[in-house]
Amino acid sequence: MNKKLSKWNINPGNKIISLDKKSFYEKVIGFFGFPKYKLIDFYRYIMSRFDDEDLMPFPEPIKKDGEEGSFTHPPRFVLSNNWIIKKNDLKHLIKGPLITEDKDNILVSKNSLWKTFLEIGKGILCIMGSIMTIYGFYNLILLVIK
Repeated sequence: MNKKLSKWNINPGNKIISLDKKSFYEKVIGFFGFPKYKLIDFYRYIMSRFDDEDLMPFPEPIKKDGEEGSFTHPPRFVLSNNWIIKKNDLKHLIKGPLITEDKDNILVSKNSLWKTFLEIGKGILCIMGSIMTIYGFYNLILLVIK
């Protein structure tokens, strides 16, 4: 089982799938939309969990249509059987599409190269801003000490 994906909780009683964020570090990283999980890996993890005895009686939350590696009919995923993934946790899933059962809403879109580039740029800018802030406070402390 993928250790990173094991942070996802499955509540079969309420039909809710959510990401478990406990530590301060995970909350800070989560604020910036990281970590990201490929939808195909997320799907495999969920299906492996539903092979366990405790979840086997419940309906599967995600259905896959299409074939991996197929250029003409790539996989798409459908959130089915009234399952819910919390909206805040959907931002951690990439490389969709994940659509609702009625096929009206796209929950996770396909990632384009530009979107990936912008996500990387956003992360770099956040790190640079943090470094500049720390440097500014360091200089301020040096001025106060003198």
